[in-house]
Amino acid sequence: MEQFLLHGCITFDEMKLSKNRKLRSDGGIYGSVDYGESEEALEIETKGELCDHGLVMIFHPFTGDCTQILGVFATETNAKAKVLQKLLIEAVILSENAGLFVD
Repeated sequence: MEQFLLHGCITFDEMKLSKNRKLRSDGGIYGSVDYGESEEALEIETKGELCDHGLVMIFHPFTGDCTQILGVFATETNAKAKVLQKLLIEAVILSENAGLFVD
C-alpha cells in the first residue's frame, strides 16, 4: 500500500437508536449494551440493559476515497467523555500498531 494512503484521521459518530431486542438464529441476542472486549479495560459494568445509542469509529485516509471501520459499539444513553477518551486512545494505539498513521 502506498505510504501516503496510511496517513489519516479517526472520526467517530454517535446516533440515537430505538430500544429493541431480537433473537438471532444461533441463539444470540441483539440489542443489549456492548462495548466488546473493551468492557473490562474500561471498567464498565453492563447489566443487560437495552441499548438506545450506537457509536462508530472510522479511519479516513487524507487521500483516496476508502474508509476503514475501527469499531462499532452499542451504548445506553450517550457515551460519556471518560469512555470516549479511552475508546479513542485504544483506537489510535491499535491503528498505529497495524501500520496506519493517525495524524
